[in-house]
Amino acid sequence: MTTSSTDSKSSKSPFENIPIEIKAAVEEGGGCTSKAPFALQVLGSSMEPEFLDGAVIIIDPNHPATHGTYVVADYDGETTFRQFVIRDNRKYLVALNDNYPDVEITSELTIRGVITQRSRSRRHGYKKAKHYTYS
Repeated sequence: MTTSSTDSKSSKSPFENIPIEIKAAVEEGGGCTSKAPFALQVLGSSMEPEFLDGAVIIIDPNHPATHGTYVVADYDGETTFRQFVIRDNRKYLVALNDNYPDVEITSELTIRGVITQRSRSRRHGYKKAKHYTYS
């Protein structure tokens, strides 16, 4: 995957002209607030090799989604885990595994949160938790 360096340095919102809504990760009464980070388990191979099937990721619903961030998003009737990418002023949800197509964002997108950590796992050979920081 290649991107233009000018895309990532834009001072405009990456979601310009696309309705965005931040939703609670857990329904009220479940013990977590909409602002609390939460964990999910990765299912499938779409984000390999960085995130293997079964890996646990930590999602921060307060972190802004910008070019290059890994996000959990609701789009086109599905909740998905992808990388948010801007190419030629167009926005995409991109799988890291080339066997999955890029999805251009052309309608409403709901960001559930941004991935900030992949937990360690002996099963997957992750000896340390990996933290994701975005500039």
